[in-house]
Amino acid sequence: MKEKFIPYHTHLIVKGYIYNPPMNEEKLNEFFIDLVESVNMKVVAGPTSVYVDDVWSEENPSLFHFDLYSCSKFDHKKVLDFIGDRFDMIDYKFWFIDRNDDFQLIDKN
Repeated sequence: MKEKFIPYHTHLIVKGYIYNPPMNEEKLNEFFIDLVESVNMKVVAGPTSVYVDDVWSEENPSLFHFDLYSCSKFDHKKVLDFIGDRFDMIDYKFWFIDRNDDFQLIDKN
C-alpha cells in the first residue's frame, strides 16, 4: 500500500555572500536541478517547489538572496551546505519556517 503524502509546507529564506555566482541561465538551471536531486525532491507535472534567486554579481563577493518553499520535507542544512559548496558562500543568514497552520520559526542564525 502506498504511503499517504503528508504536506509539510516549509520555507527556507537565505541572504548571503558568494564568490562564485551563477552568471547565466544555464548555470542557474543546473543549480536548481542539482539542488532538487540533492535533497530528494521531485518535480511532478509542474512546480511542487518554488525558488526565488537574486544575485548582485557586480560586487565581489556577490550578494545572494534565495528562497525555497516545498510541501515536501527537506533538510535545510543540506540546502545551505549545497549553496555554500556550489557558489563559495562565505557568510549568510537564514530563517527556516514551518507554514503548516501558522508561521513558526524552526531554525535561524
